[in-house]
Amino acid sequence: MTESKNDGSDWIQAWIEQQREQLRRAGMPGADAASTGGPQSEGVSDQYRDLGMRWLEAGQSYLQGWQQFAQRSAGGETPLKFGEEMLNAWQGTWAGAASAGEGATRQFADLISRMPALGLAREQTEAWRELLAAQAEYQHLEQELRTVWSKVQTDALAMLEAAIRERRAKHGAAPGIDDYRELYNLWVECGEKVFAQVAHSESYCKLQAQLGNAAIRLKTRQQAVLERTLKQFDLPTRSELNTVHKQMRELRERIATLESQLAAARGEERS
Repeated sequence: MTESKNDGSDWIQAWIEQQREQLRRAGMPGADAASTGGPQSEGVSDQYRDLGMRWLEAGQSYLQGWQQFAQRSAGGETPLKFGEEMLNAWQGTWAGAASAGEGATRQFADLISRMPALGLAREQTEAWRELLAAQAEYQHLEQELRTVWSKVQTDALAMLEAAIRERRAKHGAAPGIDDYRELYNLWVECGEKVFAQVAHSESYCKLQAQLGNAAIRLKTRQQAVLERTLKQFDLPTRSELNTVHKQMRELRERIATLESQLAAARGEERS
């Protein structure tokens, strides 16, 4: 390390390349990890995988009951003309979730997108579709934001190299940087300059706003799915608890008002 410092530039360039390699390993755009979507692609769906599989099992039982009914009523022209074809289509889509593994989230999303919104599960199907669409939108915008941030890092390193070349031109062969602390401070200064330009751009502000709106929509869709599921298991939902809390607060306020009125009336009687 001492020899590379005496050389004047090797240790600086090695540090810059090390930062670029860390960006590539972090899965920034252009790296292999970015093309696979990274761990964020399954982040939200993993939380609902078990819940979704339970719902799928309940749906399979529902379809089996319809199939038995269709077989018993199939003495000729059944009134459920769509029965055979629809049951086959539904069973085919439900069966796609049976092989849950590494691609369970992707299979579940594809299943929900292909499954017809008919029967008793139509509202649940629409709720899951809205959730998956909101999740996909959020992940897409999040990836765009990560791309912008990675570009800030890349441009900061490029600006750092340009600043070192300028210092080398002023100081001759020496780069004008004595230690890592000075190099780090110069890197931070370059990063702040690049980010200041990006943060004040219209596209970045629009992206931040879109990501915030997408996060709110995703939270709303998550809440809707959880509300329906909790009702199916006869458990209190968030909206019901909020209603109870609101009623309790109103009751406390009424009691406080009545107590103050009663105290004032008693004071008047004593006087």
